[in-house]
Amino acid sequence: NIRSMAAIPLMRAGQTDSVLVLYGAYPNQFDTQQGHTFLAALQNRWNLVDDLLRKRAPVVGQREAAQYRQWLYADGLRMFVQPVVDLGDGRLSKVEALARLVSPEGKVIAPGQFLPALREADLDALFRMGLSQSLERLAHWRAQGMDIDLSINLPPSTLLHPDCTQWIQQSLREQAIAPQHLVLELLESQEVDETLRDEAISRLGQLGVQFAIDDLGSA
Repeated sequence: NIRSMAAIPLMRAGQTDSVLVLYGAYPNQFDTQQGHTFLAALQNRWNLVDDLLRKRAPVVGQREAAQYRQWLYADGLRMFVQPVVDLGDGRLSKVEALARLVSPEGKVIAPGQFLPALREADLDALFRMGLSQSLERLAHWRAQGMDIDLSINLPPSTLLHPDCTQWIQQSLREQAIAPQHLVLELLESQEVDETLRDEAISRLGQLGVQFAIDDLGSA
């Protein structure tokens, strides 16, 4: 009873790693616009899942995790920024703040190494300290006449914290930054209740900040 077939290449590192074959009970079952859309969505989802599985957070030892947390609270957080340029006119439109830990010896620790060691309370502290540092720098740049915005990652657990809106509002007020100049990149690294997430986003939206979806990274 097989009357149609579709072959979907599954990619890894830009190369075809394997092929997923689907069989249909109806003639030309996959040769429609709806069928093409289904196949493309299935291919994208499969490749995304494979990519996420290969990027699973590494296991951090207890001693190493404690060290990372100690550095975080001992003024070891540094916010690096990378420019975001409008390709249409070459204008610098915003900067993206990226969290890094710096050891007492000056070694820079990437987020892929230290983020798995942080608890929810540590992630809240990381966001608050990083936001304060980044807005202070943004205020300095804007005072020099640079009309740019700031983008910063917002962990899901911090988004759901009841005081999150207050933290952001206070930081904006301290640096005299208008809310529309702050872009919160919502991370998809944790599963959260969708209703609570939407309510939290609504509260922040009333504050006037912008939102973006992070591209599944942890920078």
